[in-house]
Amino acid sequence: MFSALMLIHFLVIAAITALTGLGVSIGQGMLSISAFQAINRQPAVKSDINRTTLIALALTETAALLGLVFAILLFFKTPTNQYAALAELGIGFALALPGFVIGIVSALPARSGLLSIARQPFIGRKITNLILLLQSLIQTPLIFGFVLAFVIRAQLDSITTLGQGLTFLASGLCVGLGSIGPLIGSGIFTQNACLNVGLNKQGYSKILSFTVISQAIIETPILFSGVIAFWLVTVARQPLSTQAGIIYLAAALAMALGTLGAGISSGRTARAAGEQIILNLNNYASLSRTSLFAQAFIDTCVIYAFIVALMLILTPLA
Repeated sequence: MFSALMLIHFLVIAAITALTGLGVSIGQGMLSISAFQAINRQPAVKSDINRTTLIALALTETAALLGLVFAILLFFKTPTNQYAALAELGIGFALALPGFVIGIVSALPARSGLLSIARQPFIGRKITNLILLLQSLIQTPLIFGFVLAFVIRAQLDSITTLGQGLTFLASGLCVGLGSIGPLIGSGIFTQNACLNVGLNKQGYSKILSFTVISQAIIETPILFSGVIAFWLVTVARQPLSTQAGIIYLAAALAMALGTLGAGISSGRTARAAGEQIILNLNNYASLSRTSLFAQAFIDTCVIYAFIVALMLILTPLA
């Protein structure tokens, strides 16, 4: 049993470090290629492109940095039993999954933004600000996962039942798996938003306001997943039966999978609206209103999953 505990423990440490590093390295590679393309297209603004590239690379590095920090913290704290090892798997899901996806996705708006700076050098500073804003918003699931991992780590020594271990595993899975859909949707939309400002500099202000609101809606499912995850952590502080742990795991899966399609579809809807807005600035009000209305309807699927997850958590066991 000791060897099995150590196997899980060190696999979690390795997975957090490897997956976050893999995602970041892929994203930084794509970002660097776009920087070279932008400089070749507009050598006169290479200083602005280089500055933006360095800042964007630093923000993209966030996932790997947080993954490294937590891997080091876990290295000095080993699980005391097999149930605590299950909880450590929850930590792995909470950090490794969003860290891998964010490492790639956070590079997408920067890639398009650098090419837009080459096309519209006179608003290069504004485009840089848009890139940094979007990259910062994309980091939201990683912050949730990092905080949740700290909470789970603090409870490792108090885990005594299989139900508790499954519940902590469920909480990490809820945030990790539940962030994938919204992150993919964010990448689809933000990449296009930064590309659009390079097509028509007159539409920057409209694209900026539309992008911030749409990005907030795309990331709404992550908030629902976060609520369920932290609720499960609160419930798991006391001994739980195996039946309860299985039910809470089902609740987490319902919430996490419920965000997958909604996040992607919301991002694709916002991307289509952004493409039309930059071509028809006079119709901005109607286009943006239609897009936000459609995104709100798409997110009702997340609300349904949230309601089911709450019912599973709150229904008393026989």
